Amino acid sequence: MSLFWKENPAYLDDSLQSLYNQTVAPGEIILVSEGVLPPQLTEVLNKWKARFKEGVLRVVDAGNAKGLPACLNVGMKLARGKYIIRFDTDDVCLPERIEKQLAFFKDNPEVVLLSAPIAEFDLEMKTKLGVRNLPATHEEIYKMAKWRDPFNHPASAYLTEVALKLGGYPLVSAAEDYAFFSIFLINGYKAANLKEVIVNARTGSNFVNRRKGMKFLKGELNSHAFIRKIGFHSTPVYLFHVVSKTIVRNLPAGLLIKIYKRFLRS
Repeated sequence: MSLFWKENPAYLDDSLQSLYNQTVAPGEIILVSEGVLPPQLTEVLNKWKARFKEGVLRVVDAGNAKGLPACLNVGMKLARGKYIIRFDTDDVCLPERIEKQLAFFKDNPEVVLLSAPIAEFDLEMKTKLGVRNLPATHEEIYKMAKWRDPFNHPASAYLTEVALKLGGYPLVSAAEDYAFFSIFLINGYKAANLKEVIVNARTGSNFVNRRKGMKFLKGELNSHAFIRKIGFHSTPVYLFHVVSKTIVRNLPAGLLIKIYKRFLRS
């Protein structure tokens, strides 16, 4: 988990509560903090450090690392477990999340990358906005990955050894998970998605606005350029993404919401 100093303490508390409630307890929880944490966040962390077994919740300083992918790479290098289960500090894991993902890995040893559908909620986690479903099999995933990210980052898990071997997250400022997971696919590693929701994501009504504008578009195109560089996107596919993303990221928010509901959510 990457923890930015501006995070909402109540959201962080909910996230850690959901990890505490897991039917299979996490062996370790690594929070990589970027920036000096305010007292409210430190108070939440101290509360859960005391509740988890000693040494489970580890808070490490990001140091010179800036941005989500760089912070995740810091945590990845410190991870002691066979698998890394990725999570956000404002989302909620369903109680059987870890149990279901570890069981799938055990039953499917050829799979090294695993994600699942997520349910999206408002900021209060009271109103369900939709579900982002995903293809289940490797063949379906590979086909979709040419056109859009076939994984949900906050519900993803992957083999630590392979993730480190592939160099971790590319240092792009948006869609870092799309670029990272493309490295798995282009190198022939098997991926899968569970069929049931295992994470409730706190998206809120401003979800679309956070994905508009030139700053996000620049980071997204940087990610697609990386995916092209590693050979996963052909030049025609890359150009399709450049044109389509440039158009979509400059659409009115209302129209963009309709597109999300029609094509990406159920």
